[in-house]
Formats: sequence, C-alpha cells, structure tokens
Amino acid sequence: MKFNLKEKIFGVLKLEPKIYKFLESEKNNLKTSFFLILFISFVTSLVYKSYFFDNLNIQIPIIFLVGIWVFLNWYFLSNIIYFFATKAFPEKNTPKIKCYSIIAFSYLPELLKVLIFVSPKFILVTSWGSFIWVIACQVIGLREIYKFKSLWKSLFVIIISYIVQILSVVIFLTLILNLSN
Repeated sequence: MKFNLKEKIFGVLKLEPKIYKFLESEKNNLKTSFFLILFISFVTSLVYKSYFFDNLNIQIPIIFLVGIWVFLNWYFLSNIIYFFATKAFPEKNTPKIKCYSIIAFSYLPELLKVLIFVSPKFILVTSWGSFIWVIACQVIGLREIYKFKSLWKSLFVIIISYIVQILSVVIFLTLILNLSN
C-alpha cells in the first residue's frame, strides 16, 4: 500500500495506526520529516511572532529563533524518546531514523495554531488542544513502531521523555544565566 503526502498528513491527524506502520516501513522518510519540521517551525514562528514577540526589540529575527527552537526540540525529544523506548523499556529495537520520522509527523497538529489568526480569543484552547493532539499522535506512533503492547506504556515513555526534556532545558538555561553573570 502506498500513501501520498496528503494521505499521510490526514492519516496522522486522524490517528490511524496503519499510517504509522506505513511511515515505519517507508524508506527516505527522514528527508520528508526534515522538511516537515522546517515547515512546522516556520508556521509556528509566524504565529509566535504575531502574538507573543511583536513588540520585542531583539536583534535576531524571531522566525529564526523559534524555527531553531522547534527543530532542536524535535531532534532532542526524538533522541530522548528513542532512548526510553529502546533502552529503558524495550520491546522492539527500531532504528533511530524511524523515531525521527514518527515524531516529525506527530507535530502536524501544531499547524492548527494558524487558527489563532482567525480567532485570537481562542489562543489557549488552540495551543493546548494542538499540544494534546501532538501527544496523542506520539503515543500511537510509538506504540506502532516499537510494538508496545499497550498505549499506557507508550504514554509513559512520552511523559518521561517530556519531563527529561523540560528538566534539560531548565538546567541548560540556568547554566547559561549563571555563566553570563
């Protein structure tokens, strides 16, 4: 079975396990994942620039900063998830490149943040809703590529990975702030 990009996108958004199985088996998905993350980071940057950073006087363009943040977030989170899924709670050892692909496609609900342009009053609902949808995509994707027997295990790996990522960012920012003083 072959899916085009549109079918993959809508399949991921509809949380269809067969799409994740296809993404796992497909070759050359890293290139598509890379461009998908770049596109998602660009759209997210435009939303953030318009609603959060519009009045800041920063020398570096916000689109660049947020784009780099989203890209690094994808890369770092994918590695953390890969570690927990294959080393801490292994059931099936899948190549890391497939984890990058699944996590990239799981960020597709972030594109819904463009709805903030239509109705800025729903910024919290849109932001939290897209985040929860991303988590759901990641849980289903992990269960499919690592053959976890339950969604709970997949959810646990995602939650632990996010906690590690948040702690890492806090430690990194604390070190940077302490070194700058």
